[in-house]
Amino acid sequence: MAEQIDLYKLLKDRRTCRSFKPDPIPQEVMARLYEAACSAPSAGGFQRISIVEIADQEKKDTLARISRNQRFIADAPINLVFCIDGHRMRRIAEYEGAPYGQDYAICTLWMGIIDATISAQTLVLAAEAEGLRSCYNGNVVDNADEVSELLNLPEHVIPAFMLTLGYPRSNSQRSRKYPYDVIVHHETYKDMSMEKLYPHHIEKCGKPHFAANAARCAQLQKILIRQYGTEFAEKAMEQVNEQGFLTAYQYWFGCYYPSNEDTAMTAEGYRKFLRNKGLDLDENGMR
Repeated sequence: MAEQIDLYKLLKDRRTCRSFKPDPIPQEVMARLYEAACSAPSAGGFQRISIVEIADQEKKDTLARISRNQRFIADAPINLVFCIDGHRMRRIAEYEGAPYGQDYAICTLWMGIIDATISAQTLVLAAEAEGLRSCYNGNVVDNADEVSELLNLPEHVIPAFMLTLGYPRSNSQRSRKYPYDVIVHHETYKDMSMEKLYPHHIEKCGKPHFAANAARCAQLQKILIRQYGTEFAEKAMEQVNEQGFLTAYQYWFGCYYPSNEDTAMTAEGYRKFLRNKGLDLDENGMR
């Protein structure tokens, strides 16, 4: 008789892993994971997704490079790129003599992202039950054109995100989460006062502890000026100088993520990429 799985314990114990053993994942295990992923619900039941498995070392090295040189991506046995796939649907529609592509491109994109996300999280939970761990990665969006070329993705197939998979080297610490009363609203959206909200944020993210060195402060100030204007930026930087540290949001959104602006695709670059893939968001159409 198969061992009973405590689903709530599985959900509670799930954690992101960035240190994997090189041990390969048996094919029969991967088959079970793919069965789980393909059993996930999808918009209209169309399953507008494809999953590209990458085990080749050269390709893993490339994916690690474009993902801020995060070496665990290259070291893990398998990376899975979840893609929005309108190519399969279009081929079947044309074969049957059915229309396809009349929906707005933004809806096609959204539904594909939702399908891919549900499928991926279903696979993640199945992987946890198999003793595996995983890490989601959105850097493939920053370099969608290079990823598309690397994986030979045809028109109407768009990389959505990547999932790194393997056996963990150690039992990493689970990240702290907001309690559900911060996330869940009843009947209508209700703002929580900052006096009540911010202690939850500190409990989750910890007190400010990122060093406010000159390079980080300059980067943060540049982003603040761009988003809020000079006056707001000056006041914020005065507060940084007084406290001597950057908060989590100041570091992640002001320094870390913008640090690859010169190499990541711009918003216009991504719109151009989507147009080349057959989704024109500007015209709300799909060829």
